[in-house]
Amino acid sequence: MKTIFIALYSGRDVRDILRTNILKILKANKLRIIILSAAYNDNDFISEFADENVKIERLYLSKSKLESLSLLLMNLLITNANFSNTNKIKLDRERWLREKDRIIQPTSSRKDLLFHLRSFSSKFNFHKRIWFRKLLDRLFISLFPDKHYQELFTKYKPDLVFVSHSFTGPEIAVLKRAIKNHVPTIAIIPSWDNLTTKGIIPVKIDKLIVWNEIMKREAVELHNYSPGDIYVCGIPQYDMLNKKMLLLKERFFKENDLDINKKLITYAMGNDSYFPNEYQIIEIIDKAISKKDIKYPAQVLVRRYTKNIDEGKIEKISKLENVTIQRQDHQSKLLPGIWSQKKKDLIMLGATMRYSDIVLNFASTITIDAALFATPIINIGFDGYKKKNYLDSVRRYHDYDHYHNIVKTRGVRIAENRQELIEFINNYLEDRTLDMDGRKKIVHQQCYKLDNRSGNRVAEAVLELLSF
Repeated sequence: MKTIFIALYSGRDVRDILRTNILKILKANKLRIIILSAAYNDNDFISEFADENVKIERLYLSKSKLESLSLLLMNLLITNANFSNTNKIKLDRERWLREKDRIIQPTSSRKDLLFHLRSFSSKFNFHKRIWFRKLLDRLFISLFPDKHYQELFTKYKPDLVFVSHSFTGPEIAVLKRAIKNHVPTIAIIPSWDNLTTKGIIPVKIDKLIVWNEIMKREAVELHNYSPGDIYVCGIPQYDMLNKKMLLLKERFFKENDLDINKKLITYAMGNDSYFPNEYQIIEIIDKAISKKDIKYPAQVLVRRYTKNIDEGKIEKISKLENVTIQRQDHQSKLLPGIWSQKKKDLIMLGATMRYSDIVLNFASTITIDAALFATPIINIGFDGYKKKNYLDSVRRYHDYDHYHNIVKTRGVRIAENRQELIEFINNYLEDRTLDMDGRKKIVHQQCYKLDNRSGNRVAEAVLELLSF
């Protein structure tokens, strides 16, 4: 019996790997599976996933300050302004904030050092020097060897290590131990933006699994992977968004305390640190409904983000006349990141996208979710009641590499002020087929295949590396 280690850091990883067909198929091939997770001692987690051939072991979350600093320095040297347009925008913003702060108070020597280091890297294009990146990789493994997993590797003798890669997360230690013990490695890149926004892959992984051809190109051009070492598999969690499994419309509206006779505008919130003024956007829509600036009787369903949200702001939103906040189940605190969605949560997500007349968000994955159900999408391209500098505005996110691919499809409309927001809402409520071709392009571009077999393809890639 061959043994595979699966290292999972966040709730999203649990959803994408353990609750899709991936785990089911691996189990069917008579593998011994060792899941490494921070939830290793959570009774619910154990009862859901452990069995005779599936064991749960601890994923250690801590890194030394020196190791964390070395990851930061590696990223500053490689992910410079020439690495991607995303990084150019980030560096321009850093420069702008630095000048802005200097007017008020002197910048810290640490901030100055980091800024100059990234600027220096941009001049010399270190990201294109493969020898330099290999040197950093070897130094990182040598200077910061794994201190946690030798006993587990000796005990189970894994034939393969499979991770959902978070770029700076705790699974890196597992990968370092695998390299030390000459165990093959494979990683799924868990989201469409990771290869352009999350920095470098700090240790070389043998094979990568990505959603689509765009991500494959990014892995080749930005991270020096060979095309033959990359599997394009689609989006595993979408296998569970089968339209046949959706809630009936009447039940969906009842469970969310909504009026089935009114148009449904769903607003998907983001992280407070990215868009602190989202309350103002929701309030603008609420007032437009009350004043009948929106031509149809309508209601707003707010789908809240799961972390870094000001609960006081949520309380204010809940008091708006035409707004309902969608109830969501949340994960164990042991699993960082987004909540560990179960099947019922994904069914609710699918129903929300299907039965909404319009979905609003700013540059988030919800755009793909909505396009999957052909639902019109409006992105927020202004900052509420007060206009901000581009480098401090939500507008900049639409120019990030991963999202600019969406913008180019013309499958979304970006509202740059209140007037455009109300106009676009009215246009879509009048005719939801507007921009339909663009939404189809989004699905084709991002999802690879919608055959409910993305999880199967991931499992097949893992089994191929195990020589099954």
